[in-house]
Amino acid sequence: MARKELVDYVKQSLDTGYNLDQVRQNLTQSGYSPKDIEEALSESQGTQSGSAGQIGFFKKTKLILIKPKTFFESVKDESDLIHSFNFNSIWTLIFLLIPLIIFTIIYYNSSLKANPSFSMISLLVSSSSIFMAGVIYLILMLYNIFFMPFKLAAYYFVALKWVFKIKTPFTQSYKAFVYPILQLYIFPFVIAILFLIAGFVLGLLDLVDKASIVIIILYAVSGLAFFVYHIYTVTTGLSILNDIPRWKALIVVLFPLLLLAILGLLIYLDVKSSITALTVGAPGLGSLI
Repeated sequence: MARKELVDYVKQSLDTGYNLDQVRQNLTQSGYSPKDIEEALSESQGTQSGSAGQIGFFKKTKLILIKPKTFFESVKDESDLIHSFNFNSIWTLIFLLIPLIIFTIIYYNSSLKANPSFSMISLLVSSSSIFMAGVIYLILMLYNIFFMPFKLAAYYFVALKWVFKIKTPFTQSYKAFVYPILQLYIFPFVIAILFLIAGFVLGLLDLVDKASIVIIILYAVSGLAFFVYHIYTVTTGLSILNDIPRWKALIVVLFPLLLLAILGLLIYLDVKSSITALTVGAPGLGSLI
């Protein structure tokens, strides 16, 4: 039986977000024997979910947003897709449901003003707008839960296997992509809050006439910062979960984005040249370029 204080230390370390390998290494460096360490690990897992993949939902949420490195180290031992799949499913439902609820409330209030006898039942029965919003919600939900994560995780998996000869399970690629999706959901709300703050400050400083340029700058800076942080998060996940150098993970992450950028540029140049050719016969179209 391992000493109680050693078992308590292991439990506390796992709760903090360390994985089993990190705890084992810390105890070894502290001078504990392999026998005592394994007994402590075994006993701690016998009294709680010692696997780092079992850390709480809200703790996962906090770590993936502010401590990606610690987060991916803590979920490295997850052996199946169920934890990451459930995590993404729950947040997808939440962030797709919020706009739907807001839209329904706004639509209901506007309808009530126009017709005081209007009721929520009438809204649900007669409103094609609510129906279409529900259909769109369902499509987005299915796409964000099933199609998109597995498609891009498959790309990571194939790229790592064929280009860098990495033979880690598909689970690791899936986790590296699906957990950071939460950042994509959070970003629009962060932007909205920043805009509200900027508007309030501009109002106090009597600089409302500068609002448009401030919003453009704010959106560009925050968007760039978000993009860099998201790429960093996914790259960190691929690196830690697959035990590869960060530069290899970065190549895997950036390659499809580079292809999309080149494709977009080619389409833009092709459209622009087509419009330019049309202006030869219709000079008025030049203003469209």
